[in-house]
Amino acid sequence: MVPSRRSPEPRAESLLERLRERVRETDANGERRLPPERELARELDVGRRSVRDALARLEAEGIIWRKRGVGTVITAGPSRRSAPISVDDIRRHTSPGELMDSRLVLEPGIAALAALNATSADLENLHRCLARTKTVTDHQAWEKWDGALHQAIGQASHNGLIERLYDLLNVARSHTEWGRLRKSSLTPQLQATYTRQHEAVIKAITDRDPEQAAVSMREHLTTVRNTLFKQWDWGAGGDVGAR
Repeated sequence: MVPSRRSPEPRAESLLERLRERVRETDANGERRLPPERELARELDVGRRSVRDALARLEAEGIIWRKRGVGTVITAGPSRRSAPISVDDIRRHTSPGELMDSRLVLEPGIAALAALNATSADLENLHRCLARTKTVTDHQAWEKWDGALHQAIGQASHNGLIERLYDLLNVARSHTEWGRLRKSSLTPQLQATYTRQHEAVIKAITDRDPEQAAVSMREHLTTVRNTLFKQWDWGAGGDVGAR
């Protein structure tokens, strides 16, 4: 019997697209694991080395992950990965609890980075925003300059991705429930506390002290979080009124 000859291997991009389609089909069927390389090579009628190289590219894109003894596992369906995050999605689906958890994870590290990278112009802007928070008396103006101060810290990090993350955080801050909670909890005494905490953060950034900047920011955000959650019987990431 004369063995069948393989057809010429397609170009790498063509094979990559065929594997992406295979991932989509597998994911649509509710399965999380791809067949072994040997089976994929036979199924696609290509060499095993070509399959291995293409899978390495998919792994680099975060679509799959591979481990000896486990195999090739789909991390997320491509359709879900490529779906853009809309402003409406953030406003509708981000609770105040989720917002505070995110800020506690991100902003202390961002303040530390600002302490390392801030320019003299950044420091001038930070002190300007801080001064405005000390003079405003109504809630709307406070929210404006408080948000501007935190965003200025993000800009002082001089990291483009971080600046975009701050944009998303500010979108979440415009959530109507967040605004209502902040307005009902902000008192002159609490505003004075927040101002002192802001001063500590800005001082650490000005002193080029990243560790203290992170500590001061974490203390500030913890105060904000505890104040909001004390007013409502809810847990981290929960909705208002959740028991």
